[in-house]
Amino acid sequence: TRARPSPPPVGSARTSRKTNPIRRF
Repeated sequence: TRARPSPPPVGSARTSRKTNPIRRF
């Protein structure tokens, strides 16, 4: 999934910490 240009889904909170530490929860 390309979570670089756009924020990852809520289900991918695990990968979120790499792109958006704020969306970790």
